[in-house]
Amino acid sequence: MSRTAHALVLLALAACARAGAPDLPPGSAPPGGDACALGDGATRADTLTLAPAAPVDPARAPNPASDAERLAFRQLYATLVQLDCTGAPRPGLAQAWRREDERTWSFLLRADATFWDGSPVLAEPVIAAWRSRPAAWEVIDRAGIASIAAAGAREIRVAFATPEDRAPALFAHPALAPVQPPGTGTWAVGAGPWRPAAGGAASPVPGSPFLRFAPAA
Repeated sequence: MSRTAHALVLLALAACARAGAPDLPPGSAPPGGDACALGDGATRADTLTLAPAAPVDPARAPNPASDAERLAFRQLYATLVQLDCTGAPRPGLAQAWRREDERTWSFLLRADATFWDGSPVLAEPVIAAWRSRPAAWEVIDRAGIASIAAAGAREIRVAFATPEDRAPALFAHPALAPVQPPGTGTWAVGAGPWRPAAGGAASPVPGSPFLRFAPAA
């Protein structure tokens, strides 16, 4: 039987302290509670009700313009890498990464990573989506990335113009969350642990937990 969880999220309390944030690559996401406030939806109740402190606009997803959208989009749109509350990178859609040389990094996507409609998260479509979205490509350009290419169905190889040892943190940036066009729905189709209760993927994954939105405070 479906279980419903109701959560009133106060952004000021949910966020981790942001003081002392580490020095990250240009454009990368800072550490914060939105990375760990709600956790993995697959291990939670079937439905979570989020009451944001401000309106959340699906048209901006996955690029937040406010703290409310940052928290909401973080639950819906997974990135290759996640930052914990200390700013340390940990696996997201990428199960692992390695440094090939001083300028090149490879990211291995999880074999079980899927979008809400059940389609797999693969290297070529992810790269194509980044190239088609100005916000994503701006982050990549600002980070000094010289090239991005698929090194296999589930491996993405990133080459920087200069030596770079902080690449994993860059790929926690919300603009680099892989998405697909919304189709008939309101929301761009993501690969996060939750999906919108209405206006999401046309063919949702059975059993995938929902995220509902209460009116903004």
